Amino acid sequence: MIKTAVILAGGKSSRFGTPKSLVLVDGIPLVAYLTEQIKKAGIDNIYLSTDETDVFSSIGFESIPDEYIKSGPLAGIHSALKKTQADSILVLSCDMPKITSDEIAILLNKACESDADLIYVSTPLREHPLCAVYKKGILPAITNALEKRNLSVLDFCHNNKSELIFFNDETPFLNLNSPDDMKPDKNNTANLDVTVKRPIQRYHRIDGIRDINDILVRESFIRIWANDDEVAVINALKDNVENLAVGFLYTECVLNDIEKITSIEFNDKLDTVTVNTKEKIKPQQTSLVRTVSPGCGDVLFSIRPAYADCFKAVGTDVQAGADRIIDMMNSLMKTSGMFYSTGGVHTSALSDGERIIHVADDIARHNTIDKILGHELRFNEVPQNKRMILTSGRIATGVVTKAIRARAPFLVSHSAPSDGAVQLADKYGITLIGFARGARFNIYTHSGRIKHG
Repeated sequence: MIKTAVILAGGKSSRFGTPKSLVLVDGIPLVAYLTEQIKKAGIDNIYLSTDETDVFSSIGFESIPDEYIKSGPLAGIHSALKKTQADSILVLSCDMPKITSDEIAILLNKACESDADLIYVSTPLREHPLCAVYKKGILPAITNALEKRNLSVLDFCHNNKSELIFFNDETPFLNLNSPDDMKPDKNNTANLDVTVKRPIQRYHRIDGIRDINDILVRESFIRIWANDDEVAVINALKDNVENLAVGFLYTECVLNDIEKITSIEFNDKLDTVTVNTKEKIKPQQTSLVRTVSPGCGDVLFSIRPAYADCFKAVGTDVQAGADRIIDMMNSLMKTSGMFYSTGGVHTSALSDGERIIHVADDIARHNTIDKILGHELRFNEVPQNKRMILTSGRIATGVVTKAIRARAPFLVSHSAPSDGAVQLADKYGITLIGFARGARFNIYTHSGRIKHG
């Protein structure tokens, strides 16, 4: 039976201005919440791994400082095993506000049955080596890794005798990285109408092949009409389709005046969206119906002369905070319940530079942009000079043209831009940011709009 636990509390967080373990969850510090859940699972001997010993001793927690300084979580596990002399210890990261005693109890039971010296959690999208049970037999290997400065906990798990315990639900194991992660999120559930469960087999190098039920996204062919004219067939999720239609028609220069829209009708049986206007619209691009795939959409390296009047350089005197951009992008990457359920969608959001206003998922990144812009065009929630598009997908030229058309001065991606996208953004006054992840990002164009410090 496992009788000892250690919470890896770390130190002061630059994002919170205080240790994350002291952030309030349901009115109590996160570390107190985790302690409560651990006790419910049957463990009473609970320690904190932290160098902020004075902070935590004042509120009644016994702390264990690291023997190996500035060596990350592996050092905390090492010191905990040495200090407690326990046969096995439960290890939890302090930034897990959703975990409950139920998941902890399942992990403890699995560890008691296992011959492995390390048992840790895995979910469909990632492994969680800081939600684990470490046994004393693993201590020499940890010491060796620390001496050699091999500090990656996940690499350590892969290189030593370990066993995984699988959970299908990502939610209990989500990590807290910024204050926004504590806010209620109405979007953080998968839309069951656009997903389907399929029996599959999953391979892992430790456990081999096993049968599981996986959740997949369900694609649809959405037919978009402008009055009596069918304009396009879009391969998309059947979700948020009214905004998709408006955003697509506007960014493709079929529709120029939102005020002319009289109604938007969606036929669920036929998968058609009809945007009705006060006067007939003549689609400018072609008299043929286009089919738009979930890949890249149209590939553009410049604005076609026929549409030059629709695309003007974007100017703004607004500056965006660098840290706020990082916080919002990190939050966006956790916002989509559909992504966590399926791993099969892109996610984009519209922001005013301070907060996320609207979020959309789709199998195609350009569809997510159309959905958030369609929402903004209909409800006008963000001043044009503050519009910021955040997206999980890479930035190609087609995405930049949508930002130009939407008069959005800021375009931020978790991934990379193409060279053509950078050139187009530079020419039309878009501040283009890529690789926004963790604590950094790259600024490719118009960097003077980003403030820091």
